[in-house]
Amino acid sequence: MVNAVLAAVAFVALPNPAYVWLEGEAPTTANVKFERAGWGRQDFLSQDALGQLNLSPEDVASKLPDGGGLLTYEFQSPGTGGHEIWDRIGFEFVRSTFEWRVDNGNWATIRPSDLTTDMQEFATWNEIAWIKLGDVNLDSGKHTLQIRLPKTKDAKGNWERVLYASDALVITSGNFKPNGKFRPDETYQTADDQAAAAMRFTVADRPGPERQTVPLNGLWQIARDDEQLPGRVDAPIDHAPNSDFWYGIQVPADRNIARPELTMAHRFWYRTRIDVPAAQLGRSFHLTFRQNSLNTTVYVNGKLCGFNRNPFVDWDCDITNAVKAGENTVEVGIRDAWYGFKSSPTDPMVLRQSFVIPLAFERQGFSKLDYPVWGCFKSGMLATPSLTVSGPFRSEDIFVQPIVTPKKSLKVDLTLRNPSTKERTVSVQYDLLDNNKAIWHLNGTTQPLKPGDTVNLSQEAACPDAPLWWPNSPKMLTLRTTISENGQPIDIQNTPFGFR
Repeated sequence: MVNAVLAAVAFVALPNPAYVWLEGEAPTTANVKFERAGWGRQDFLSQDALGQLNLSPEDVASKLPDGGGLLTYEFQSPGTGGHEIWDRIGFEFVRSTFEWRVDNGNWATIRPSDLTTDMQEFATWNEIAWIKLGDVNLDSGKHTLQIRLPKTKDAKGNWERVLYASDALVITSGNFKPNGKFRPDETYQTADDQAAAAMRFTVADRPGPERQTVPLNGLWQIARDDEQLPGRVDAPIDHAPNSDFWYGIQVPADRNIARPELTMAHRFWYRTRIDVPAAQLGRSFHLTFRQNSLNTTVYVNGKLCGFNRNPFVDWDCDITNAVKAGENTVEVGIRDAWYGFKSSPTDPMVLRQSFVIPLAFERQGFSKLDYPVWGCFKSGMLATPSLTVSGPFRSEDIFVQPIVTPKKSLKVDLTLRNPSTKERTVSVQYDLLDNNKAIWHLNGTTQPLKPGDTVNLSQEAACPDAPLWWPNSPKMLTLRTTISENGQPIDIQNTPFGFR
């Protein structure tokens, strides 16, 4: 019989909820050698250790009692009535079946296929994650929680391996929300996490039609949003985040490096706040993401604004209709590179089982992928996003095509979109600038657009005075596109290019 220290039991009485925290590696009694262990990222574990029973089939016959391994944890009830029981266990999908009960109640079974949440990778092919064992009614006073590991044989009559690890157990009268190794009332935020919560980006109260672009690099908040059985990958996340646990992260950065404890948080959210002066309302607001992986869902002030299913693309998201004067909350949902693995519309477990594949295996050629992410499992916002404030009528996707032969000319394609709620008529003009000096001018079309309409325009004209770009003289020019309404400029966009 192995005895453990009762100091490993923590009782916390809070107004709501009260809970008991048990260190998994310290049962009150055990009829088998339940080893205290720790390796890899021990800082991901409660008190830097977990309890482990790892018996090969050969050892099971001699080291596991006939009735199975039995771990008993004594605790004082944190209250009366209904309670949740949670266990932070290891080895997703390959752990042994185990049973649990409180006091002398009926045994309940947890199987390897029962899904966990809040998974963390503390070493390659070594995961730790929370699972809800079930609910019990408790009276005040002393109780016991027991974990039993059965001694079983396979279909051929051979002893089956026993593999079980526990970092911590929780008995709580409230709704337990897992947060890694942290207890429900424990302070988890660092100074950087708190700085990320206080971070604000600011739009300048700038008059005139010229655009302003606000780089959104720096500290953002990040929170996991685990999806136990993943649904459609190519659709927006159908809810804004509701996490209680937000951490800080630098943007841009590879999430796997910046927050390694979140490597197995395969669906997660970034959050920041942007202050917008009231005088800027009535203009257009667009978020630009240069390189996100895998796909991106955007909410602003709780309103779904856009979705892009493609990894590593330059994407503009129109948030105009969600922006308000004052503070605006921007939430960016990411499904990470692991969502690029093979999935099945009829069997979510096909994709879910890939969620345990370690980051170290990112370049293994045997991986079955639906998305082109092989060899690049970087996740999150990998390049600096930005907010562009433009006129109420906006030009998009300007494509400048210099034509050198037979005569120099310039062709411009652009998209005009009316994001407002009323019909508008605007005119387009182009100016070619060389060191801010105009060397070419072209009056474009006058274009009426209904609310929400989009139109593609294309125009070409001779441009004989444009200096050519050459490797030993890489001359850069600027095409200035001006959108006007009633003779007044309302949006100006500058596009750099070389005439070659």
